[in-house]
Amino acid sequence: MSPRPDGFTLWELMMALVLAGIVLGIGVPSFMEFQRSNAMTTAANDLLSAVLAARSEAVKRQAPVMLCASPNPTAPAPDCGAGGGFIVFIDDDGDGMAGPTDGNGTHDDGEPLLLQRPPSGGAIRVWSDGRYVAFDANGLPYQPAAQPEPPASSYLYCDDRGNRAAAGGLSAARVVVIEPTGRAQVRQEIAQIEAAADTIAGAVCPSS
Repeated sequence: MSPRPDGFTLWELMMALVLAGIVLGIGVPSFMEFQRSNAMTTAANDLLSAVLAARSEAVKRQAPVMLCASPNPTAPAPDCGAGGGFIVFIDDDGDGMAGPTDGNGTHDDGEPLLLQRPPSGGAIRVWSDGRYVAFDANGLPYQPAAQPEPPASSYLYCDDRGNRAAAGGLSAARVVVIEPTGRAQVRQEIAQIEAAADTIAGAVCPSS
């Protein structure tokens, strides 16, 4: 008897391609969902870490520290204003004397930068009920006298999935909540996301 030749028959190759197609059809959407959830978690946790760091630095340095949205967060001298990125800085020039630019809620020359973060990017959008969070020497949020609006208490992160159930029955969106005591946390409950979307002006994170 002649030995069987090495290799695959056409039928075996077709079956392998069919099985590969089934595996990819199941695995690729799950992997994409995992990537989007991971990006959302990273973006929200990045802000949470910045808020916690700002509060900690305010207490450690006994000086006002501010986190604010910025249109040019990675610039050498970034500004506070409308934008998807943010900066954290010591709102005190450190000369040991009270001055008009200390604690005014604006990043002025001579005030050290602690963090500079660009926008999250991708499909993630961010809304908040304020453009800044300022902490005093006691680690409590406060409103600088020069700021016409109060500090933010909620930052909503949402992508094209909206406020729908994802893994574990929690929302695909995130909201970073800053309490009056200065304590901050990331919430993912669908009801919490819906409440934030209803409270924050202009926020769009529809429930599916």
